[in-house]
Amino acid sequence: MNKFILYGLTAIFSFMLILIIRAPANFAWQMIRDDIHVPELSIYSVGGTVWNGRTRIGFRDFPVSDLTWNLKPWPLFNGAADMEIDVKGVGHAVQSNVTIRNNTARLNNLRGTLDSEYVNQAGRRLGMQFSGELLLEEFNIVSDGAWFSEMEGLMHWTGGQMLYRDNIGFSSVTLPPLDGKLDLESGLITLVISHQNLPLLTITLKRDGWATVALKARLLDLVNIPWPNGNNADDTVLIIEENILTFNILKSL
Repeated sequence: MNKFILYGLTAIFSFMLILIIRAPANFAWQMIRDDIHVPELSIYSVGGTVWNGRTRIGFRDFPVSDLTWNLKPWPLFNGAADMEIDVKGVGHAVQSNVTIRNNTARLNNLRGTLDSEYVNQAGRRLGMQFSGELLLEEFNIVSDGAWFSEMEGLMHWTGGQMLYRDNIGFSSVTLPPLDGKLDLESGLITLVISHQNLPLLTITLKRDGWATVALKARLLDLVNIPWPNGNNADDTVLIIEENILTFNILKSL
């Protein structure tokens, strides 16, 4: 009799283990979808398992992305989620480690490439269009769903044509390769674009979605655009402001 009980318990345990291992990702998504609210984000399909899943996502008018993930089981016993994600689509390919604990999400060592077709979806909102490719390195981002508490990263642009809006319409210039440094300063997301370690422009994003682009005289000198004499290379000669984002990502994590 004891053998039959043991065999029965083993069979039940094995069956439950198979269910856990093969738990469909779509079933889990249906359970949590009402708790996740990202404005203008669309999730078209969810497949695979909870541990190795895939989905298709879209944000605003950016190209649709194919996202896959690999969830590690052991951190779940400590109340945390730890996964590797891979996001690919037209004009973009990004990888990152993601951890979620106590309603805080962390993107660790995010890296990848974005080409002009993808970057320009955001750039045109600021009156700018680019050619070339943008490389992302060593991005680390922490958010509680209301705003960011940490943000840092490096960018490298391969150079090329830039189309920008001016007071008479649009003009274009050719730029050399540029570097970018992303930081969070006093609650503002700040991106400083530089050439040979000299700042050319600064982009800041406030929590309310307002972005400011401040161009220095050095950028105009670099592209041979005439400007009134007497300006120091570090002087800010043009400021552009635009509301580009409504940030209120998560109801809960």
